[in-house]
Amino acid sequence: MAPAIRRDRSEKKVRKKGGNNNKDNDGCDSKISQTSTRQRKPKKATTKRSNNSGKKENKKKKYDHDKPSTEEQKNNYAAFLRELYNLGIQGVLNQYTTGLKAFVPEGISKSAFEKNMDKNRYKDVICVDSTRVILNDGEKCDYIHANHINDPYLVNKFICTQGPMAGTIVDFWRMILQEGVENIIMLCETVEQGKEKCQQYWPLGTGSALEFSGIAIKTLDVDSKTDSATIISTLEVAKGSDRLIVKHHQWRTWPDRSVPQSVMAPFRLLKVARNSSAPTVVHCSAGVGRTGTVVALEICLQRLLAGKSLCVMTAVQELRAMRMHCVQTDLQLVFINKCLTAFAASRQLITGDLASKQDKFDADYAKLIADRLQPENDVGYTPLVPVCGFAPQTAVPAGPGPPGGGGGGFFLPMNMSPSNPPPAMSQNDPNKEETI
Repeated sequence: MAPAIRRDRSEKKVRKKGGNNNKDNDGCDSKISQTSTRQRKPKKATTKRSNNSGKKENKKKKYDHDKPSTEEQKNNYAAFLRELYNLGIQGVLNQYTTGLKAFVPEGISKSAFEKNMDKNRYKDVICVDSTRVILNDGEKCDYIHANHINDPYLVNKFICTQGPMAGTIVDFWRMILQEGVENIIMLCETVEQGKEKCQQYWPLGTGSALEFSGIAIKTLDVDSKTDSATIISTLEVAKGSDRLIVKHHQWRTWPDRSVPQSVMAPFRLLKVARNSSAPTVVHCSAGVGRTGTVVALEICLQRLLAGKSLCVMTAVQELRAMRMHCVQTDLQLVFINKCLTAFAASRQLITGDLASKQDKFDADYAKLIADRLQPENDVGYTPLVPVCGFAPQTAVPAGPGPPGGGGGGFFLPMNMSPSNPPPAMSQNDPNKEETI
């Protein structure tokens, strides 16, 4: 029996007011103010009757969502690159400082978040009421720290969520079944630098199984060879007569609050999401830094391919109206821009005078990363800007575990131990070695 039909469960939809069309000094055409951000509703395709045939004609423009194929798409992408190169790495860093570091969208409410503090991994990572996933399977509690992400240009919807805690694993799998999710993208390890980031919510080895309050998860296959950056597990999720096959993609080499070496791996994961008709769940630990970076990257790419002008900072501001705190650091904002240039290079879009500009951008990016690796220059992590007086980031202690099993405590990921760290990424240029 297939999962129940999915419905949009956002509690409230809010429209974004129009922004300022004047170019400002941060390099964006339309900077969103903290008092004017609203979640946008996806536009529906309009129809009209042809004067000749009388048949309905869909006016929604069709285009390639995987790569720039037309001259219009290529020219639009090139225009974005020129603006980015003029802005430069330092300009992107300045954007984060002035436009994102303290940015809180207007009208954010968080009553469900406040009523369910025992289900929140971090006390200062807000779950927005208007877009939160509402669990409506008849259980007593309908709350999970997760938000629907919609954008007019996204091919598919996303759900951004925190890494499951011992006491929320059941809620996580309830959400997966309810939404009919086909792909889970996990951007963290269960334990990083000795700290728990996510509970072990899926069985590791082929043939192994776990059960949480009547929800059974069995691993049918584990593939660690297809993609050098990720481990892909095929899971069967079952509750009663409902069965669901889910692909679990774990990217193991992305440092917390930092950026990975690979700039093409995100596009491979996002292409998988694009090919699914169901929402894709993305999580890291808090579900806003690494998670927000990947989802923001897809929003930016799809806007470019739709022929729209793009300011990455503005796109992230709009994303924060749906999932608060997305993109936690200036490096993550720079990484989004770097990935977009790497994607352009992989499609042979950087030609003529753009080539020398790209070389400078790459050199400045490499220097920034090298500088940040020096201990004395490590900016580190500062607590997220609190909303309504929340204290700096504090982990909520995990409970003893869900009734169905799983327990608390720490778990080491597959083939991992303190003496067996994850393999290092290739030190060669990822732009030359990697493909989408």
